Amino acid sequence: MEDETKLSNSVTKIFEEFGAFAESDQEKRDDIKLKVRELEQSIREAVAVLAKIHHRDGLLKLDDLLANVDKVTDEKIKPRISALKSVIPDGQYYRFSNHFNFSLQRLVFVVCLVHYLRHDDLLSLEQAAERLEMTSNEAMKDQKLYLDLEDYLAG
Repeated sequence: MEDETKLSNSVTKIFEEFGAFAESDQEKRDDIKLKVRELEQSIREAVAVLAKIHHRDGLLKLDDLLANVDKVTDEKIKPRISALKSVIPDGQYYRFSNHFNFSLQRLVFVVCLVHYLRHDDLLSLEQAAERLEMTSNEAMKDQKLYLDLEDYLAG
């Protein structure tokens, strides 16, 4: 009977620890989802500004449109990238990357299109990461948000 009590207490302790871990993990995921939602709002704003190039006089106002996208990128997107990085635990980028990789791909599209419209050439992975104050160096993914090759190519 005593062994059964010890076993029952041991099993209960294991489930309590697992429950605490699951709750903590869900809080991290919720924090990440909130930061991604805020980032996506800014990305949508930048995409909406870029969509104006399709208007009748859009290309005539190209410099103003690109300046507006730069303003959104610098004032809204970059701080939100930093905020997103702050809620991703060190060493766990890939564990949570499925929550934000589509957003990063859309963001790469925005900065690459702006660069192409200005310079008539393609933006490299390193340049895209630098423009967004991210890193393309996997070894530094705990210091800055990491832009991996797949997200760059999909964007």
